[in-house]
Amino acid sequence: MTKSIVKIALLILAGTLICCKSNYGFKTYVFDRGLKFEMVNGIKKPMPKSYINKSIVIVSDSTLNYTVLLGDIGASTTIRYKIENELLKVDSVDIYNRKSFQGYTDEIFGVYFHYAKDSLTNKRNGQKYYLTK
Repeated sequence: MTKSIVKIALLILAGTLICCKSNYGFKTYVFDRGLKFEMVNGIKKPMPKSYINKSIVIVSDSTLNYTVLLGDIGASTTIRYKIENELLKVDSVDIYNRKSFQGYTDEIFGVYFHYAKDSLTNKRNGQKYYLTK
């Protein structure tokens, strides 16, 4: 009786590990704002052009989170995507079937990105998102 319980438990564990395996971990890409640096008291400090922070987090092999922060206030949405031939194609609606969120329509929905190991480049406007480490 106990041997069969152990075998069943091992089969369940093996099945769970196999089913939940994905080639994509969380990958976070942060928008390059074009930071300039200035020397303050002998220390190099960044001077951002704007206070808007944008990021793309690849959550799984089919969904990503797009986040926009303005200072400490922000918004985020989850969108489906596909990668084909080094091209990341973002769906034209999010998982809630919205075509925009917080006024951001053209920035992420239906956009194509050149997908590289260390960055995403928007094919429409050339904006770059760099992979954080």
